[in-house]
Amino acid sequence: MSTRTDKRIQLLLFSFFFKFTFYTPFIALYLKNIYGANSQRILIVFSIYTVSVFLFEIPMGILSDRYGERVSLIASSILLVCSTILMVGGSYFLFIVGEVLFAISQSLYSGSYESIVFKHCSDGSNNLDYEATLGQSTSILWLSISLAALLGYILAKYSIRYVFYATAVSNFFCLALSFRLPQVSKSSEKKNSLTILNETLHYAIRDTKFRSWIFRSALFTSVILSGYFLIQTYLNERGISGPTNGVLYFFITLFAFLSSLLYPKLNSCKFSLNPINTLILLVAIIALTFFLLTIASSFYFVLILACLFRLVWGFSTPYFTSILNRSIRSDSIRNSSLSLVSLLTSLLTSILMAVLSKFSSNFGYIILLTLLTVLIITLLISLRRHNTTTYENRG
Repeated sequence: MSTRTDKRIQLLLFSFFFKFTFYTPFIALYLKNIYGANSQRILIVFSIYTVSVFLFEIPMGILSDRYGERVSLIASSILLVCSTILMVGGSYFLFIVGEVLFAISQSLYSGSYESIVFKHCSDGSNNLDYEATLGQSTSILWLSISLAALLGYILAKYSIRYVFYATAVSNFFCLALSFRLPQVSKSSEKKNSLTILNETLHYAIRDTKFRSWIFRSALFTSVILSGYFLIQTYLNERGISGPTNGVLYFFITLFAFLSSLLYPKLNSCKFSLNPINTLILLVAIIALTFFLLTIASSFYFVLILACLFRLVWGFSTPYFTSILNRSIRSDSIRNSSLSLVSLLTSLLTSILMAVLSKFSSNFGYIILLTLLTVLIITLLISLRRHNTTTYENRG
């Protein structure tokens, strides 16, 4: 096995174990059973996570640009282990602290992992196709989440605490793998944190294309994350939440795995020569699933809609990641630029979760449907401008 193939596999394995979190489908149920939390309090806990990501996203991105993606991902893995241990510490306060550490870990991971994959594939000596590797990486991520949900279902039948213990073991595997990640090239120019921050903000202000995709990506991700969080309270409100949450999450995430695996083929088809066409269609389908969830009356109908939602989510994520990475022209601020996207995403998600905590899950999906309609309008405007520019250039 060649060195470049070995490093690619290590990247994929790291992504797998980083997301191999058994407790995700059971957080709401855990808080309800252990601490007697209602839907509003559960959504507030999710909000604390998103606020924490918002606060730490840019600082962690700057640290990654200064010290390298590999260092950031090692630190992220260490915090991941600590967060899970604190969540099973036996008190509501420790659970909240664990959520904060988990948020910092995600802030370190988000831009750093996307950047290390892009840089590793961009290195001509590795001879790797970025779009194919991106699709594989995303599909492996979803496969990890789906398998964790299925195994979590089995463990939760015995004790809901077991899903946290199993996650801690997975976290240690992730930490071990982080030390074997490839060392990608860093900018030869040494810059301090303030310089990196100034250049990143200046670039985001100056580059209209990048700025517009920051907004679209952040709006889309915040809406689908909020819709994803709502599924747990949705199940609680209908009295069908339990160990079967793991089965539900296994099936819906399996669809995300399949769509991510097929992303390179979708990306290469004729319709996707202009990815905006594809994104409009994908966002419209998610909007439809949110509308149908407001009138769903059975568990199996919810399961079908959730599977469709995850299927389209799996297709959409690589599109936004690819467009954002290709719109950044300087590697010296790549992590900070991607963190800027995550920062806005966390801000919007925090606001959305705070608002949604005041309403039922049904009305929450109506709010999210409205925001997706706004996103579709912005994509249609962008598509019209693209077509106009293309026509003028041909003329």
